[in-house]
Amino acid sequence: MKERMLPHPVHIKSLIQNRLRLQRNTLLCVIHRITCQEENRGVVNI
Repeated sequence: MKERMLPHPVHIKSLIQNRLRLQRNTLLCVIHRITCQEENRGVVNI
């Protein structure tokens, strides 16, 4: 019964991987947005 109460290690691993993937995606989005803004600013300066 005790083993039933604890989440499965594989399940925990997948949860962590999903969370990491989410963080990486948001980070990439932020970086992409910043680079886009920089490019736009460069175009405006020219």
